[in-house]
Amino acid sequence: MKKINESNKERHEVQVCWSKIDWISVCSYVERLQDRIYIATEKKEFRTVKNLQKLAIRSHYVKLYAIRNVTQLNSGRKTPGIDGITCLNNKERESLYEIVKTFSYSSIKSYHPKPVKRIEIPKANGKLRPIGIPTVFDRVIQMLVKIALEPEFEQKFHQNSFGFRPGRCCQDAVEVINYTIRYGKGEYILNADITGCFDNIAHSTLLSELHVFKPLVKKWLKAGVLINNRKYGTEKGTPQGGIISPLLTNIALNRLDYLFNRKISYRGKEYQTTLVRYADDIVILSTSKNFLVRIKDVLAKTLLRQGLTLNTNKTVLIHKSEGFKFLGFHFIQHPYKTLWIQPEKASVQRMLHKLKVLLDSHKQIKSDALIYALNKRILGWARYYQYCRINGIFNRMDSIVFRWIWKWCTRRHPRKPRKWLRQRYFKAVNSLNWVFSGDIWSLSYFVDVKRKKYRWRVGKESYLNPRERKLWKQNNICNSIYNNANSVFS
Repeated sequence: MKKINESNKERHEVQVCWSKIDWISVCSYVERLQDRIYIATEKKEFRTVKNLQKLAIRSHYVKLYAIRNVTQLNSGRKTPGIDGITCLNNKERESLYEIVKTFSYSSIKSYHPKPVKRIEIPKANGKLRPIGIPTVFDRVIQMLVKIALEPEFEQKFHQNSFGFRPGRCCQDAVEVINYTIRYGKGEYILNADITGCFDNIAHSTLLSELHVFKPLVKKWLKAGVLINNRKYGTEKGTPQGGIISPLLTNIALNRLDYLFNRKISYRGKEYQTTLVRYADDIVILSTSKNFLVRIKDVLAKTLLRQGLTLNTNKTVLIHKSEGFKFLGFHFIQHPYKTLWIQPEKASVQRMLHKLKVLLDSHKQIKSDALIYALNKRILGWARYYQYCRINGIFNRMDSIVFRWIWKWCTRRHPRKPRKWLRQRYFKAVNSLNWVFSGDIWSLSYFVDVKRKKYRWRVGKESYLNPRERKLWKQNNICNSIYNNANSVFS
């Protein structure tokens, strides 16, 4: 690999050997380029922003970084698009780079993305969620554009937007709600639900927020969907499953955040409203019920201009003492007590159901393999909720899981006595006598994850701001919570 200051012409002539790439240099170059875009946006030097974004999508190192993310790091790397192509080995990645390396801003006119492949995955409520899978090449181009656009809009996004943003997580949104209610700024809560946000958002609203890559993004939005080998046009919405779709949704809803996070005059008085948004999940807090009724009408009209509608069955206006649900948490203010934040009952039931299915479907598996699978689910779920009230809930869940494990042992050895089963499958670990154990692993119970005080508040800071990135490196707990969120909503 040549030095980082080589010319673009020389870079296109470099023969890439994937196993010998210095990824530390590649990542540091991408990070520095994003820093420059963020700072230029902060200074409102938009011509510099545009030039740096054009540099990003033609950069040799950014293209390597994008290919690595799409084909090695992303969870959907093994899922092909309509062409059936995946790049899972180094030789295929080198071949993909040979195609991608000639792409630049001037190539947008000749670039024609292929339709996305439609698949459906089950949701927590039993319904199906439509997912659009682009081809690997289209995903790499989307990653290039995301790397270029994200620093610009990270500087523009409101501080109370938390969904699918680097360095932010569900727990940050929970802390903002906790702070607002505890300090008397959220007596009443409007818990709003948008019907099919990703599938119905208006293209015109989204494209009006873009400047540099508007023609390219428009091609992705209009690329169409392939269902049962038949192509259908897409006149609205951003397909879930694309790398850039969450960023585009945040861009489209950014004005909504600024509209409702301010003081608003109503009938001669000023009311402070706080809107907390995680992707398309919205909570608006204020001190007046009548004022929130008016806000609900304004919110519905604002969303309608963007092609979206409120789900009237799920949108509720309640007092804090009635309790409400958000991101898998249940919030309720008991009389003369502090605000209680607990895991939602439906989330607890889903978790127990997953563990029950796992035990019932692996009756003859080795104990170490079973413990490894159980620990992966238990620890991921418990760490997501370890910053709220968990003690009683975790104890009850452990007692239920223990009964199921004992049933699994007796079913495996129906003729063995109780004492033999205890000696075979249970050991004393950390002052606990009945710990389900194998030759290598020991089961981690829910109560092994202790409750912690969540102290990290994001505020106006951004992970892509080079002056504030040290805060995230010192408080790297945000990323672990964000990763564990998948185990809760999957």
